[in-house]
Amino acid sequence: MIYGNAVEMHQEFIMSIFKLNFMKTNRVLMVVMSFLFLNVSAGDLTVSSKIKEITVYRQNARISRTASINVPLGNSVIVFENLETVIQNQSLQVKMSKEANLLTANFRINYLKDNKSSADYKRISDSLELMTNQQTWISNQKEVLQGEMKLISDNTKLGSTNQGVVVAELKALAEYYNKRMAELKKQYFELSKQESEIVKIRRRLEEQLKTINVNKMTASGEVVIEITAKAAALVNFELNYIVSNVNWTPLYDIRSDGNDKDVVIVYKADVRQNTGIDWKNVKITLSTGNPNQSQSRPVLNPKYLYIYVPEVYYKSVGKDKREAAPAPSSQNIYYDDAKPVVEDQGDLAESYVDYNVQENTLNIEFAVDQTYNITTGGASHIVTMTENTIPAVYEYHGVPSLDKAAFLLAKITDWSKLNLLEGTANIFFENTYIGQTYLNPFITADTMDLSFGRDERIFLKRDKNLQESTTTSVLGVKKHILSYEITVRNTKNKAIEVDILDQIPLSNNKEIIVELLETGGAEYVEKTGKLSWKVKLNPNETKVIKFKYSVKYPKNLNVQGF
Repeated sequence: MIYGNAVEMHQEFIMSIFKLNFMKTNRVLMVVMSFLFLNVSAGDLTVSSKIKEITVYRQNARISRTASINVPLGNSVIVFENLETVIQNQSLQVKMSKEANLLTANFRINYLKDNKSSADYKRISDSLELMTNQQTWISNQKEVLQGEMKLISDNTKLGSTNQGVVVAELKALAEYYNKRMAELKKQYFELSKQESEIVKIRRRLEEQLKTINVNKMTASGEVVIEITAKAAALVNFELNYIVSNVNWTPLYDIRSDGNDKDVVIVYKADVRQNTGIDWKNVKITLSTGNPNQSQSRPVLNPKYLYIYVPEVYYKSVGKDKREAAPAPSSQNIYYDDAKPVVEDQGDLAESYVDYNVQENTLNIEFAVDQTYNITTGGASHIVTMTENTIPAVYEYHGVPSLDKAAFLLAKITDWSKLNLLEGTANIFFENTYIGQTYLNPFITADTMDLSFGRDERIFLKRDKNLQESTTTSVLGVKKHILSYEITVRNTKNKAIEVDILDQIPLSNNKEIIVELLETGGAEYVEKTGKLSWKVKLNPNETKVIKFKYSVKYPKNLNVQGF
């Protein structure tokens, strides 16, 4: 008994210490939490704002928000909550109605307030929790059934060794066992099927949560301003600021309904944002500008001439002796055991011109009338900007030495007014997806060629004419004559014209002489070795064009590439 009382006293002592420590811990936590919230005064006014408009730049975005709140007489601190966490503080601008004056404005991040999850995330998360609870309930039911089946199995003894079993009792026991166990196993089987389906649904929900790529943020952006009012009034506010983690990329759909139709260019943007806040039903303006571009005017510094002194190279001609070598060629040949030496330039000071490298792209804005929902998380959202119809001239183009197919080109002019940027374009011809190409508007040519892919109904073939191709060697000079035939066949049910290109090799050595012997009616550009033919073909017509050239060089040379 004394021992029992001692144990109870010891337990009470331990519990009293635990309660004391627990109370102290709570006090510490209360002090810490109160310290963390010192910057959130009980008198602060909190307000939620609404997005008015968003301008998305190639990098970053400018957001404009509006809000209204009743303020009292005198000074007040207003907290605009639930904002983006990537606001650039130096870009913050606050406009307000004349009922009050602005004193200070700053951006901060509140790490103690969770942002609201996206609607999709919350819906799937709730469904996942429901499925988890349902699976737990089924698991509990299965345990109950297993217990009952075990209980029945443990109580089916046929009697003791001293007393036999009555036949009627045995029969009744067997019938009860079979019937009840069958019911229990059927229930268990049905529950297992339900559990298996729930597990499949849970896995799909978990995978969907991963693909949504929306993190439950543990931080929220806030703009804190201090104002002063001469009287209580309703004050209207407008916040403007730049946010990071936003960008857009140009995309295009290029369509044509036939080689006698105009070309339609649909200008799109792939917009992505990861600001921590979903943009819901917002109007978007897409800009090619750069809000972080330097706004300092360029300064032109004096530019000085200087004397260029070429480097002098030496080669070794003996111990402690060096001999000046001729200036090296453009191939930068260095001599053994030699070090390049630069003449002393005396007191000549080197002067450099400072260049301020800035982006010089014309800023163009596309205002999109339609509203969009663009969720945070970096997912792709396609925004259609403009659609333009442009007259085009179509032409088939073929290089049979590289490809046996002819490619349909649409040549468009006056394309500079479309304000295009570099980007990927999806090609559609006669409502069929052809493939992708890369649109480069920064070309100097007056005409832009848009490829609508290969037309397999036009057949090209380039063969070497072995009967006319010869090799001879006379007086130490080797001469090759090469003859080629290009076959063009039109299997279409209408006449076409094909621009065919080929070439002959060029020589950069005076001992190797290349001569064009037969053009086959081609237009020849001697500087590049280019041969071009414009071949007109009627439906189901085939034509053959020929060209021939020779390559002559000394026999001791090993010439390749013809």
